Amino acid sequence: MSDELSKAEGMEATIDRQQFLFLYGADMHPTAIIATHVGPQFVARARLEERGESRPPQGSEDVTDIWGILLRVPQPVGEAPGPEDTVVTDDGRTFVARIVTPTGAAADPAPMLAAARYWELPPSYVKSLHRAAGMGDAGAGDS
Repeated sequence: MSDELSKAEGMEATIDRQQFLFLYGADMHPTAIIATHVGPQFVARARLEERGESRPPQGSEDVTDIWGILLRVPQPVGEAPGPEDTVVTDDGRTFVARIVTPTGAAADPAPMLAAARYWELPPSYVKSLHRAAGMGDAGAGDS
């Protein structure tokens, strides 16, 4: 187990045929996760840092980190769409994960905001999503 943990902290994308996936937006809804992935295990809330050309757009220039969740699945996704990239968990661990959420997933802010609230993503991120959706900070919550 400690060898497995050290590999994970060493940023390996797969461990003993398991794979790490990063999801954001509506793809974080529990129903979507169960319908799409076999045997997913929640690892942590996580973020893609400093959006670049390969990063999904969020509709607001003040959103530079993309927050979502990191899952471990028992079997590699294989040729699933999406690149692998480095994500940082909310407790500071670093992983390489396959970014499986399609870029267009940020187009509809309502399910994205619902999922961000469900997983209790950072309040500043939730507020930035509200602003990006043209809602201001109303209803963004402080939790």
